[in-house]
Amino acid sequence: MREEAGRVVLRGRLQLTEGGTAVLELGDSLLLFDVGPPPPPEDTWVEISVEPDRVELHPYQL
Repeated sequence: MREEAGRVVLRGRLQLTEGGTAVLELGDSLLLFDVGPPPPPEDTWVEISVEPDRVELHPYQL
């Protein structure tokens, strides 16, 4: 995770799960994402760039 040109940038390996979500492996951390159609390829490297005020953190218990 880094800041670049005023945006938050996440880069990691994305893996699809059953149920239409995806898990982004970011170092030792796992981030859960909702995925819209069409789904990305399975087990692919991605870079996600968002405006800082669009980043939200919600607790989730496995």
